[in-house]
Amino acid sequence: MHTLKLYIETSVWSHWFADDAPERRESTRDFLSRCQDNPAATRIYISAFVLDEIRGAPSRLATHLETLLDDFRPAMLEPAPEVYELAQTYADLGVIPAGKLADRLHVAIATVAEMDMLVSWNYRHLVNVRRREMVNAANLLAGYLKRLEITTPPEVLEDEVQ
Repeated sequence: MHTLKLYIETSVWSHWFADDAPERRESTRDFLSRCQDNPAATRIYISAFVLDEIRGAPSRLATHLETLLDDFRPAMLEPAPEVYELAQTYADLGVIPAGKLADRLHVAIATVAEMDMLVSWNYRHLVNVRRREMVNAANLLAGYLKRLEITTPPEVLEDEVQ
């Protein structure tokens, strides 16, 4: 049995507390709870880029998010120099806008670390068909052969975490 390696970017963690989006909040909670309940099937990861975004959140939300991360204890990915190079490639090729550095870094670290999936609620810059294809084309051009699936929590639940 293959253990799925899931990089969970900041939008998923923050939706745990999204009272203004109850469907996404419940989907996020279900997804993260299933991951935690089945460590043989999934291993969850974050990076310093997630922590940086959390630190930039309003203090009360940041405190809640830090507690949530303490509860779930995701593994930490350390960015290699290649992560920054790949993130710049995404900007240079117009894959992810230059002004969206955090999004580019999330995708780059997930790619370099050979994650199976990047899980996000960011439809604008990450989770859409066009972006998925552009990311994987750029990755191939840069020599990264493993396909990165960019997906939402419900898509992971439908396909993988049973």
